[in-house]
Amino acid sequence: MELPAWAYLNSYTILLAAMLLHTSLSASRSESNRAYLRFLIVLISLLIMDSFSRLAVTQKDFIYCLMRAGNFYIFAVDPLGYLLALDYLNCFIQSPHSRSNLWRSMFLGFFLANLAAVTISEVFHLGWFYYYENLKYHRGTFFLLRVFFGMMFALLFEYYAFSERRHIQPIYRRTLIAFPAIAILFSLMQIVFSDIQLQYNGLVFACIMLYIHIQSNDLTTDYLTGAGNRRRLDDVLTSLISSKVSFSAILIDLDSFKQINDTYGHKEETVLFRKSIIFSQKPSAGKTPSLASAEMNSALFLKSMIRLSLIPRLRNCVPL
Repeated sequence: MELPAWAYLNSYTILLAAMLLHTSLSASRSESNRAYLRFLIVLISLLIMDSFSRLAVTQKDFIYCLMRAGNFYIFAVDPLGYLLALDYLNCFIQSPHSRSNLWRSMFLGFFLANLAAVTISEVFHLGWFYYYENLKYHRGTFFLLRVFFGMMFALLFEYYAFSERRHIQPIYRRTLIAFPAIAILFSLMQIVFSDIQLQYNGLVFACIMLYIHIQSNDLTTDYLTGAGNRRRLDDVLTSLISSKVSFSAILIDLDSFKQINDTYGHKEETVLFRKSIIFSQKPSAGKTPSLASAEMNSALFLKSMIRLSLIPRLRNCVPL
């Protein structure tokens, strides 16, 4: 028996997503990694249930029940992906004036309202979003209205990512802005090509992009500042020593951060600390980059905190 195109595509995508999940499970348990895992698990479940919803049936049997369960799950749980994607994005937005709680409440409200509407429609056989006739799936009366709201929230997600771009580390900024854009693109394609699953497959592609550019750095990079951690320090030092090249290293100790925390709060302290790291990453005026602007910046390990005022004098004085 020849399998339909969607079966090959979904199987391949589920396999890719499962490999991403397995790799991510062995990573550190940072906030961003936990959010990434939650999103990936829900995405895999949606792909599996989408496969069930596309099964061809000829009678009301177990396969028919799987098909109905698949459609209900997709329509009910799909907006949860927006909420979990927003949670992931918020892991990288560091601002004392962040509107993350307001945006999360908005996306949570959309998910709960959709869940209630789909459940009521299914329980009372109202056919608002989908219905069955002669054992076949058909789009319901409010199907396009739900698609409109889904696209609206996808666009809002992109707007939120773009509007908060200044509060995202530069090394993550482009990837996180591109993430919702990919979701929008594949959602539009899904409307046109309904015979195969493109929306969730596109999101898996976006997850691969996130893994390559963000998650793979999780073990060696501090997601808050973008600076390398102790593991990165060990890796780079080992590499430099083994290559027998000349290099210099600086340990910078920044004092008085507790006063900032006590006076302005934890969020302001976090913003200032992140800016001090970004400042130390800027290249020196000469042709030879300073220690903090070259590869050793990846290995910059701030064990405790010397005065911030010393950084302008230190950043140009120690060549590699």
